[in-house]
Amino acid sequence: MSRSWRVAITRTQPAAQRLAACLQALKLRTVLTPALVIESSEAWQQVRPLLEPDLVVVLSQHAAQRYLQSPCLRPDVSHVAVGPATAACLRGTSPPQAGESAVADVITAEQANSEGVLNMTQVATLTAQQVVWLVSGEGGRTLLAEALQARQIRVVKLPFYRRQVAPMHELRAQQVDIIEVSSQAALDALLANGAGPQASPGQPAIEALLDTPLIVPSGRLNDLALAAGFKTVHCASSAVAEVLAEEMAALMAQAQTEL
Repeated sequence: MSRSWRVAITRTQPAAQRLAACLQALKLRTVLTPALVIESSEAWQQVRPLLEPDLVVVLSQHAAQRYLQSPCLRPDVSHVAVGPATAACLRGTSPPQAGESAVADVITAEQANSEGVLNMTQVATLTAQQVVWLVSGEGGRTLLAEALQARQIRVVKLPFYRRQVAPMHELRAQQVDIIEVSSQAALDALLANGAGPQASPGQPAIEALLDTPLIVPSGRLNDLALAAGFKTVHCASSAVAEVLAEEMAALMAQAQTEL
């Protein structure tokens, strides 16, 4: 009889619970083990000059929640959301549903990552000297800022939160079949912890971690994980919970047919 995979979910709440529900509906087991702790940051208040934006790009649900409560909110400017959960937050409808929008115009990237944002028409057609706000956390998403600046677009970074490495006790205490990692910050935190699922007797903890398969949502993250020493990395087509869960279930089914 085939055994259902146990998936370690490293994303933070509420995204972690959303992914867990999708996986459980497909008969996969889950372990919630966030790689990061999210703390509010006041760094956005230090940004000077605060140039008025032609476009606001919001890069996470955590950033969206804090941005909506701030005096920086520009409800009449077009907003790009990195994924559907972030878009739902900007529209004031989380979980996603039809309703009155907190901002006038919200467009969602088809691919929920930096590459997906860069490929959007609204971003690709920006011209030199236009101003883009990147609403995000401290650090991270360097690809997006660097690509825009290379086109002489003026980028204003507004960090509304910071990430701290979480202890990940749940991962250390369990056997898991695959680890979900949705960002470079989460990958870095996973490596900083230096310990994966229960190691075999005598096996170094970092070796047990690198032996455990990962699933990531972009080619860039796939390359970073392989460069860090992970032996098996699966690249999903999206970080969106429903898509990722379907692809993970397909991976499990394929692995079981190969046994």
